[in-house]
Amino acid sequence: MTNEDGIQALFRGGSLLLVGLAIELSISFGVKVLLARYLGRVDFGIVSIGMTLMTIVATVVLAGLHTGVGRYIPRSDTPRERNGVIISALHIVIPLSVVAAVVLAVFSTPLAEALLNDQKLRWVIIAFAVGVPFNTVVRFANGTIQGSQEVLPRVYLQNIGIPGARFVFLGIAVLFGLGLSGVVAATVGAYVALSGYALWVISRSLSSIRTTGYDPAHRELLSFSIPLLITSAMLLVFSEIDTLMLGYFASSGTVGDYKVVYPLAMLLLIVLRSFQFLFMPQISERHADDDLAGAVEAYASVTKWVFVATVPVFLVLISAPKQIIILLFGAEYTGGTLALIVLCVGFVTHTAVGPNGTTLTSIGRTRTIMYDNIVVAAINVILNFLLIPRYGILGAAIATAVAYVGINILYSAQLFRALGILPFPGSAIRLYLFSLISAAAVLWTWFIDAATVRLIVAAVALLLFPVAVVRLGGISVREVELLEQVGQRIGLSDGRLTEILDRFVDD
Repeated sequence: MTNEDGIQALFRGGSLLLVGLAIELSISFGVKVLLARYLGRVDFGIVSIGMTLMTIVATVVLAGLHTGVGRYIPRSDTPRERNGVIISALHIVIPLSVVAAVVLAVFSTPLAEALLNDQKLRWVIIAFAVGVPFNTVVRFANGTIQGSQEVLPRVYLQNIGIPGARFVFLGIAVLFGLGLSGVVAATVGAYVALSGYALWVISRSLSSIRTTGYDPAHRELLSFSIPLLITSAMLLVFSEIDTLMLGYFASSGTVGDYKVVYPLAMLLLIVLRSFQFLFMPQISERHADDDLAGAVEAYASVTKWVFVATVPVFLVLISAPKQIIILLFGAEYTGGTLALIVLCVGFVTHTAVGPNGTTLTSIGRTRTIMYDNIVVAAINVILNFLLIPRYGILGAAIATAVAYVGINILYSAQLFRALGILPFPGSAIRLYLFSLISAAAVLWTWFIDAATVRLIVAAVALLLFPVAVVRLGGISVREVELLEQVGQRIGLSDGRLTEILDRFVDD
């Protein structure tokens, strides 16, 4: 694969995944708005805790094997080796998921008492325990799709299937007024229904076992994936431990506030994640071929354009967070306004430095990632323990933001040592500085309590940002061609983009 072909594949596939993620986001937001308004803060918080526990258990059960499959499939030279990777992983994942579901159900009572001291949470935990094996199968299927570098199956399963099934099932529960129990059953039922399609996706990735057989790869997979299990567990600390600690130190209503603003802040990661899915197998392939120059070029291009696509969303979220929360979820959730701003600052740093963790994974530095995550996760837990009792939801947001900044500093340092990749594309430094100044100006208005000034500053920054991109972004000829191709692919360009950007291309 040439550098040009690889980067074109990333941008074309990434653009399609971006459309898929936009669909997923729209449906998922519809689900969250429906739940938040239908259940209210307290019951919405209870459902959120149940979902968090299911996610944590499923992540532990997967043991990083879905990522291992995504890495080793493109390195498999024969159908027999490919079969061995998938089947060996399933031998581990399926039994573990069943055992874990039973354990979660057995310990539902002490968990409910520890987190909320509310027996209503007990049966919610039991119901989500039933969903653990099905959730695991769906997520594992995404790993096989990633290894095959297929975009459409990923869009059908992750971007349309999961949120679509939840929306339909939850819509039925709300329509018939089934309350909290109906919502929980509908959520679990969506994963049960999707697991059938997920199993078909997995079987499609396998060649005929009877004719080709398979080479067991349990040891190799576990050697690569066990550090990823610890890494995944640590990442869950960043994203989920605050939910459980808010339930313990505060209330289910506070959890409801937090689970409203957290996904809003996660909007800032949508473009990065659309490229990460295709980025890991491509970088893994380049690393195997000793194509360092191609890896560096791909990283720089993806990082810059992911950042360009994210900054406008960031400016909107930090300029009018309260209004956005009220518009989408209702006035009862505005207690999370400041937390939303803090989370946005933390997440935008993750976007600014690009897919550093994904790149480290693709070149086999899973133990490095593991050590980095252990350090930052410990800091995150300590900060949550210190800040949540005093500051509540704002303390949880601060702990999460600090964790994201810390992990990206470590990842970027490790990536520079391994491949010489800088965290910021050199050609876009001036654009990064413009974005930093714009964000600082908007955030400054919060300290002087000037809402009108804040909106004016944000509007000016948004209007100037496209000009800054073409003037300060260091756009290359190849990037102009790629942007034109992406625009044509999603029906947003007729050739005029090339004519405009060609005037500002860096030769």
